[in-house]
Amino acid sequence: MLKHFAAGFFVCVASTAFAGSPATEPAAPAAVAAQDAPMTLPSSWKEFVAARLEMGDFGDWSTSGTTEAMWEGIPSGLKYTNTDRSELSSDGSYISMSNMMRTEDGKVMSIGGGIIYWDAKSKKVIGSYSGFDFGKPFSGPQALVGMNGMGEKWNYVETSKGKTTSYVSTRMFTGFNTKSNSVQRSDGSGPKQTTTMTRSNPMDYFKQHFDVAGTWEQKTDGGMTMMTTSTWGLDGRGLFSKEGMKFPDGTIAETGGSAMWWDAATGTVRSHYLNNVGITVMGEVTSFTVDGDTATMVTMNTGSNSAGQSLTTTITQVLKGDTLTVTFSDMRMNGMPSTPKWAEKPMVTTRVSKN
Repeated sequence: MLKHFAAGFFVCVASTAFAGSPATEPAAPAAVAAQDAPMTLPSSWKEFVAARLEMGDFGDWSTSGTTEAMWEGIPSGLKYTNTDRSELSSDGSYISMSNMMRTEDGKVMSIGGGIIYWDAKSKKVIGSYSGFDFGKPFSGPQALVGMNGMGEKWNYVETSKGKTTSYVSTRMFTGFNTKSNSVQRSDGSGPKQTTTMTRSNPMDYFKQHFDVAGTWEQKTDGGMTMMTTSTWGLDGRGLFSKEGMKFPDGTIAETGGSAMWWDAATGTVRSHYLNNVGITVMGEVTSFTVDGDTATMVTMNTGSNSAGQSLTTTITQVLKGDTLTVTFSDMRMNGMPSTPKWAEKPMVTTRVSKN
C-alpha cells in the first residue's frame, strides 16, 4: 500500500508534480458588464464594507508603468512598480491602506498610508492619506463620491510641496483579479492616468522557480511507468495533478490526484493528495531555496491510509531543469519508524513534455 503512497504522493507535496486537470477559470462576472451602472453613496458603513468584501478588494495589489505629470512630488517619465494594500481592522470600524512605489533600481519613490471610516455626522465614508514622495511629505483628506457593484469614485485633496490639488480617482474591477484605477485633477487639467492593478499572487514565485507544468515519468523495475501530469489553474493560484500507472501492454490506470495552493491565513504553501487506495495526505512547505538553476523544496506531510493508520514523512525535492529528485526521510506509520525499500534511496523522475 505504501508503494501507491509513493507513486504519486511525492508529486503532491511540492509544486513539482502537482498536475492534473486544470480548473478552467470562468468568464469574468456578469457584473463586470455593469461597470457603467450609476454610482450612489452607501447608506451605512456596513453597506460599504459588504460591497468591498463582495468585490474582493482587500489584500495586496500591484502595478507598474511610467509616471506622468500628475503628482506635485513625483516627476514624469520614471518607470516604477507600485504595491497597494488595504485591510479591515479587527473590530471592523475602519480600513487601513498603504502603498509603496519603487524605481527601476528598487529605490523608494513614494510611500504612504491612511485610513477610511464612517463619519457619523456627515453619514459619509471619509478618510485621510499621507506619506512621502522622494522624501518630501504629502497629505490630504479623501471622501467617497459614489459606488456601484463593481467600483468606487473618490475625491482626494493633496497638499505637497506647498501646493494643494484636488483629484478624482475611479477604481473599477475588470476581472476576478484585476482592476483599473484612473486618476485626474478635478478641474480636468493635465493628463488622465489609468493603470491596471493585479491581485498579488504568492504562487508566482514558486511558479517562476519551481514550475513543474507538464508530464513526468519514472520507470519501475517491473516494466511499468509512473506518470504525473501537472497543470496550473485558477488564474495561476493552484497547481493540479493527475497521476497514473502505465502498464507494459499500454493501458493506463488512474491512481491519484492532488492540489497545491497558497494558504494566506498561515502564509505558507499547502497541498492535499489522495489516491485510489484510500491514502490522503496534507503537506506544508517548510523550506524553499533557489541556487542558480536548482530549486529545493522541503515539505512536512501528515495523513492516513484506508485503515486509518497515520502516515508522516519529510520530503525533500530538488528540481533542476527537467529532472526532479525526491528523497523521503523520517517516514513513520502510527508513530513508528517505517521506511519501505523503495524509499531508501532517492527517486528520480523526468519531464517528458511541457504543456
